[in-house]
Amino acid sequence: MRTDTYTFLTILCAVDFSVNSGDALRYAGVLAQRFRARLLVLNVADPLLVTAARTRMLDLIVEIQKDLRKLVDVTLPGAGSWRPAPDIIVRTGEPGREILEVADREHVDLVAMGTYGMTGVRKLIFGSTTERVLRNADIPVLTVPVSNNRARARSVSTTSSETRARDATSLMNSRSRRTTVSVFPA
Repeated sequence: MRTDTYTFLTILCAVDFSVNSGDALRYAGVLAQRFRARLLVLNVADPLLVTAARTRMLDLIVEIQKDLRKLVDVTLPGAGSWRPAPDIIVRTGEPGREILEVADREHVDLVAMGTYGMTGVRKLIFGSTTERVLRNADIPVLTVPVSNNRARARSVSTTSSETRARDATSLMNSRSRRTTVSVFPA
């Protein structure tokens, strides 16, 4: 049995404001605390929405940054207890490409993101952001599926940091059939 030890210095969590990406943010926060890693929280805005907002004199990027900061504060209570505090990044473009570019530019050791299974024709035409990142990443990618056990997942973020790390590990192990860390290419 292989027993490699990994240290994550920089963790990137891609967030789209879905419940599933909030779950991924919880995991990323626990891991960042455990490894005392720099945590980057990224949202990729749709270029058409950004352009449309500008026509109404609204800076959508600034609004998303504010909303992202609120999400971090609510999802990771006490996030400021480790330093540095999570960095908020908003990019515009195709999500898969932007996630990989930020990961490369910031020398990220682990990407965390939720999975949301598109099905049918939409997946054939557009594909999945998670799938694109998994196929093209050369670093580990933690994918967090939609949770049917929200109460247990929430408890991870509301206890002490040592207990959170232990509970997150336990939760990850109990869901090991559905939570994966993948390295591509193998």
